[in-house]
Parts: sequence; C-alpha cells; structure tokens
Amino acid sequence: MNTISQGFFIKSSKEKIFEAISTPNGFNNWWTKKCSGIPKLDAEYNFYFSEQYNWKAKITQLIPNQEIEFTMTEASESWENTLFGFKLTDDTNGNIFVELKEYIETGVVLEFSQRNKHIELC
Repeated sequence: MNTISQGFFIKSSKEKIFEAISTPNGFNNWWTKKCSGIPKLDAEYNFYFSEQYNWKAKITQLIPNQEIEFTMTEASESWENTLFGFKLTDDTNGNIFVELKEYIETGVVLEFSQRNKHIELC
C-alpha cells in the first residue's frame, strides 16, 4: 500500500483542529459541500461533494484530539478501500491540508466552489 504524508504547522489547539477533521460541520467548513456522521469508532460518514462525488467512509481508528482514520466504503474506483486520516502531535499539529490550515488559522470559510479545485465537480 502506498502512503502519502503531508505535515503542516497550525497555530491552534489540538481540540480545534480535531473538531475540523472529525465533525461534519468541521469538514463542511474546509472540504465537503455536505457531510454527515458522528465521530465514533465504526461510525459511517457521508462526504458529499456533488452527485458524482457522494462518498461514504467508516471510522476505523479514533483517539479523540489525537488521531482519526477513515476507510472509504463507497467512492470512485480509485478511492475504494482507501484509508485516509490525521495524526496530531505536539510538534507539528498533524497532517493537515492547506484548506484546513487556512480555515483554522483565519476562520475564513471559503465558498464550496472555491475549494477542491483539483477535481472537477458537477
């Protein structure tokens, strides 16, 4: 299995960062158009970007305010069974995407159309 890691320093508490990477409202502020789920082990999440990108995942690892991992259960073929997650540490505050970094540090929520420009949405 291939692994891709990205690290960012974020000027915020672990609790605030974890909320942004583990709750539907948090995801909606920096990544998804609409998200649902409860941050509990084995819970199912729906990551909705458009009708074409209406994906589901299951939480397969969870340590509150430290780590969360999702396994994709319904997605485009290239994402099926993919694991993605976040680990927060005192040194780096985790593996966080640029959009999340900007949201956490500035509090600015970009319109959905301005996020995820690397994929074409319907």
